[in-house]
Amino acid sequence: MTKRHPSHKPVHPGEILEDVFNTLHSKTGLTKAAFTEAFGVSRPTLHKLMACEASLSPEMALRMEAVIGGSADTFMALQADYNMWHARSQYSAKLKRLAA
Repeated sequence: MTKRHPSHKPVHPGEILEDVFNTLHSKTGLTKAAFTEAFGVSRPTLHKLMACEASLSPEMALRMEAVIGGSADTFMALQADYNMWHARSQYSAKLKRLAA
């Protein structure tokens, strides 16, 4: 696996959902309502994830695995990478190691 440069923001799992929906919509005419129904969640829940406004839960990662394919573990790893990148960019300059 190729490492991403630390200055590049990692992919949020919601971006993958958005891409999958857009592809299916353009190829088959799939509606957001039908896409949401396939996941068994509310439309606002799916919208927040697709807009990268919500973190991916393990339950939703399993739903993604079942509905669109891929691995729930990979989706969760993407979320962890995304979270750590944001934490580092926000806190790294503020945190200092204790001198021995």
